[in-house]
Amino acid sequence: MRTVTRTPPGPCFTAGLRETMQIREDIRTLRDAGISQEEMRRLLGVGRRSLRRWELGTHAPMIPEVRAILRDWAERVRQWQSQSSVS
Repeated sequence: MRTVTRTPPGPCFTAGLRETMQIREDIRTLRDAGISQEEMRRLLGVGRRSLRRWELGTHAPMIPEVRAILRDWAERVRQWQSQSSVS
């Protein structure tokens, strides 16, 4: 009988997983702030299926600019929310 050894995921895999989860969290922040999936999809110029996969955390955008835009939008919403809750 042949034994199969599995190597643990490397740093690239775990970094990719962290990135995917961060994108998912950023999209959730934007959706909770009232931005519809259709509006977000239109502004980013992506298909419904792609955005849904990012929302579910099964995929992450391959284009670095899209990741940066989502992160920037989500950070702005978080700052606005924290300022609103303080006032």
